[in-house]
Amino acid sequence: MKKRVLAVSAAVLIIAALLYCSIYPVTAEGLEARRAAEELSGLPAGGMMLCVGLQDRDYIWLTSSGDLLVTVKMEKGPFGRFRSRGASATDAAFVNGLAECGGRRYMVVGGRNTGGRISAMEFTLDNREYRIDIVNPGEIFLEYLELDGAVGERNIFAEDIALYDAAGEDITALYELGSGGI
Repeated sequence: MKKRVLAVSAAVLIIAALLYCSIYPVTAEGLEARRAAEELSGLPAGGMMLCVGLQDRDYIWLTSSGDLLVTVKMEKGPFGRFRSRGASATDAAFVNGLAECGGRRYMVVGGRNTGGRISAMEFTLDNREYRIDIVNPGEIFLEYLELDGAVGERNIFAEDIALYDAAGEDITALYELGSGGI
């Protein structure tokens, strides 16, 4: 009887492990994000891939492929494996979108930063002003900030964005502010 219980328990554990691995199939999330970006754009992904993690559960990757900005969303499972939650590409200079994770809301913004001049972005959502400092300015950037629960808008519009350099000068006019969603 004990052998039978042990055999059934082992079988259940093996089936559960296989099921988990099929739901969260990805172990090397960076490589999978690059593969997804290349598949979506049809071009090799650019050298730099940036990632933000929201509450160590939802991850968003950004890279450039030719003239496209490509975002890949992934979800982390309880044992450190990942699954894809979608990808998108745009020829716009910036991407932004509302991400919800664990009951919290975040605005995620990214884009091209030619010459690394953009050091900060200010924007307005529902008549509230927000500022994101670009932590590691490079050719592309990806940042996020937590929003309060009352914000209803899901995207930032070009007329509501201002860009600043390291000296605090407004450099918005130097950039095409068209954006795509994440």
